[in-house]
Amino acid sequence: MKIPKVKLVPMPETEEEKQAISYTWNKEIGTRHFLGGESEDINNTDYPRCESCKNQMSFYAQIDSIGEKYDLADCMVIHTFICFDCFTVHSRLAQI
Repeated sequence: MKIPKVKLVPMPETEEEKQAISYTWNKEIGTRHFLGGESEDINNTDYPRCESCKNQMSFYAQIDSIGEKYDLADCMVIHTFICFDCFTVHSRLAQI
């Protein structure tokens, strides 16, 4: 099942939150969050298969690194997939 792409925009409210999501050297990193749509670096035929029922999983979300202090292995993103048949979830890091 393909979910429509919905962009996620961080909205820090405190100074501490603002500092947590900043990159001083790059303005794009930390903004690549979204729900649904398709992975930007994985062909949908290569999406993982559910460990329980073996059906191909659906792309559910991409969560970006959130800032220099909390960087994910050199600005990686987390891809999350879901099986809508049995609600198994699979996540993995990806370099895009």
